[in-house]
Amino acid sequence: MIHVTGDLHGEEKVAREYSKVAKAGDLVIVAGDFGVPWYADKTAKYADIDERVLSYFREAEFTVAFIDGNHASHRRCFVVATRSL
Repeated sequence: MIHVTGDLHGEEKVAREYSKVAKAGDLVIVAGDFGVPWYADKTAKYADIDERVLSYFREAEFTVAFIDGNHASHRRCFVVATRSL
């Protein structure tokens, strides 16, 4: 199944829901504003949110594809994408 969403903005609640709904072999497309990773400084106040959100997708059996938007840290998204989350 293909799931399409947008404006995730790094929200942990949304990532958690997709980790429950999407199944092995599914494709989740985030069409703009994926929003993670955002914090380059791991000591930043909310940097742990990046890691928690990414962990939902790392541990998932579904595939995540995203289009970065204006609420994306473009360089960091490229690094994460090329490392396959």
